[in-house]
Amino acid sequence: MVIGNSFARDWANVLNEWDADKKQLDIAYIFPYSKEHIQKQTELFRQAEIIFCHGESTLELLPEDVDRSTIYMIGDKNFGQSNGFYYLRRFSKNYFSYRVTPDAHTLEINDCCKKKYKDRYIDFITCLQDRDGKVPVFTDDRKFISKDCRHLTHAGAVFYSKVFANRIESILKKK
Repeated sequence: MVIGNSFARDWANVLNEWDADKKQLDIAYIFPYSKEHIQKQTELFRQAEIIFCHGESTLELLPEDVDRSTIYMIGDKNFGQSNGFYYLRRFSKNYFSYRVTPDAHTLEINDCCKKKYKDRYIDFITCLQDRDGKVPVFTDDRKFISKDCRHLTHAGAVFYSKVFANRIESILKKK
């Protein structure tokens, strides 16, 4: 079960790309627009072996009888301010090797969540950071990771499915 906003949807897309042959996962995605909507999905939550959730406000909407040990928190992402900035430099020599420092607010949230949720946190940032704290703008096959510097492109979901392959397998083994 994946619950949350568009960042949660991105994670569902990563999981779908990881399980491209559709043999290991049966994913349900819920956008939590109200507590009443969530309460109507109680049976889905009871059936879910693993719940991925984005945002503490979303976490608070979950039915009280949901096993909290099945919940993983999904992190935020940030790949700069505007893809237009990079596109304007598309003829430069090092175009596809551009890296950017995620904004301070995103990094602060990420650090807090890593401390709070520990091994139950899906960290989209740290796994890509170089020693200067920068993350790539492009995938290894030279496609934008994000369309708007926050949400994944299809290529970005494929890219992260490879980055997170071992992590996903580890989570599935714990269920």
